[in-house]
Amino acid sequence: SLFKGDADSSNSLFESNADFSNSLFEGDADFSNSLFEGNADFWRSAFNRTAIFKESAFNQKAIFSKSDFNGFVDFRRSSFDSASFQDSNFNDIVFFGETIFKRESSFEKSNFNRNAYFMYSQFNDAAYFNNTRFFGIVDLGNSKFHSNVFFNDALINDCYFDWELAKPSKGKVILSRENYK
Repeated sequence: SLFKGDADSSNSLFESNADFSNSLFEGDADFSNSLFEGNADFWRSAFNRTAIFKESAFNQKAIFSKSDFNGFVDFRRSSFDSASFQDSNFNDIVFFGETIFKRESSFEKSNFNRNAYFMYSQFNDAAYFNNTRFFGIVDLGNSKFHSNVFFNDALINDCYFDWELAKPSKGKVILSRENYK
């Protein structure tokens, strides 16, 4: 689908699956304060300006894999049942601060070309950042991980990692030596 102007779907209720796969948002895309009760599918979508999903709830799968975010991205204070951002490109600043990831989340093979802020977020299940490239700062300050977090073969330019593996978690932070080239 092609959205030529601004797409304002803020304060929306999507009662069943929302299929925005292969969409092009040429203007600002605002889905803030929205509730996705079914799967939210944005697979292989392009956001050419801002993408705002602030304070939204994704109660089933949120699929943003192979998407391009070319402007400012805001997922602050959102909640995800499960989230996939694999193979995506974030070309501007991205905020995931104060976000809750209830089940598995994946950012594998994604590129964060500017700063990525995950501060005060909560990861209740495994979080995957394998083969992810952070060219700006990645800020995980004051985040809580209740399970494993993986950064195998990730490229991290600059980071702030003041996180907590929440007790009684048996979680591990997995980093490989290649992270520090």
